Amino acid sequence: MQPMDTDDRSELERIMAALAAGDDAFVVTLIERFGDRLAGAVRAIVREMGRDDILRDRHEIDGLVIDAAFVIADTAAGGRPDGALPWIWAQRAIRSTVAATVGHRTIGHDEDLDVEADAAP
Repeated sequence: MQPMDTDDRSELERIMAALAAGDDAFVVTLIERFGDRLAGAVRAIVREMGRDDILRDRHEIDGLVIDAAFVIADTAAGGRPDGALPWIWAQRAIRSTVAATVGHRTIGHDEDLDVEADAAP
């Protein structure tokens, strides 16, 4: 991911200030301007969870980006304009939301293992 230039950082600070003031309409602006960066953060979380099936579903990722933007809006007052980027400092909250939405990877149940376990002494 490319470093953020001064103009982008200034716009992000303006968006975050509006979100911190309670103007949730700026969630749309956050997604429009920085949705690609939010998507990168969401994809990294989904990948760490082992949910490759979700990574292949563009609509699911888009929905998670919207969820992440609302998490950032909810936590906006806790950020600092000169601090970490919002999708970095809200990463734990975003991860929690993603986990609640898609869950962690599961493995299938093998009935043959049940039979072997029942037959064991």
